Amino acid sequence: MFKEYAKYYDLIYADKPYKEEADFVYKWAGNPKTILELGGGTGKHAKHWIKKAHVEGVEQSWRMCQGSPCVMHIGDIRYFDYYTLKKFDAVFAMFNVVGYADLIYYLERLPLKKGGYFIFDCWDSSVVESQPPEYYTSNFGSIDRVVNPTIKDYFPYQRLEITIVKDHKPLFSEIHIVRSYYLDEITTLAKCCGYELVEFKNKPGWVTWIKLRKM
Repeated sequence: MFKEYAKYYDLIYADKPYKEEADFVYKWAGNPKTILELGGGTGKHAKHWIKKAHVEGVEQSWRMCQGSPCVMHIGDIRYFDYYTLKKFDAVFAMFNVVGYADLIYYLERLPLKKGGYFIFDCWDSSVVESQPPEYYTSNFGSIDRVVNPTIKDYFPYQRLEITIVKDHKPLFSEIHIVRSYYLDEITTLAKCCGYELVEFKNKPGWVTWIKLRKM
């Protein structure tokens, strides 16, 4: 996952409002001085934080993070040895990273200072349940991206086959397993792992922003 797709990632998401999202979570977290980003990808959010804070990231795909402007640790965020890191004022997981790596594997182990915030966006299960993914094609200049939900009744997980097409010829396909969450589920898990749900913000469509505080 995110192997061949990494080559086209920045092209596909060129119009994503990275600065707006980066500024939003930075202020929501109380202007932290140290930040750890989970699944930092190509560093498009981090480049806005490094002007104000010390930023590090954990990213599984070395292809994705080669251009990142911050200190990157290569590893799967579910199993990474967080105890090798110092504690941070805030931890961010942007662009539905928690949908690709179930929170239950690492939430308790995050290197977050007491009173610090873990902020992330995720798919809201209550919305996804009523409006499940559908087959669609998007064009990005020289390429097309085809997203095909391939398995039903796997809820709260969605199995998506993503194919990159150029000149009407498929270049490659990747399978992405994406998880959604109910708010009650996050609240319960947070409490069990030493956090409290401080606030959440629903966005149009499936996306919800979650703000947890380390107790």
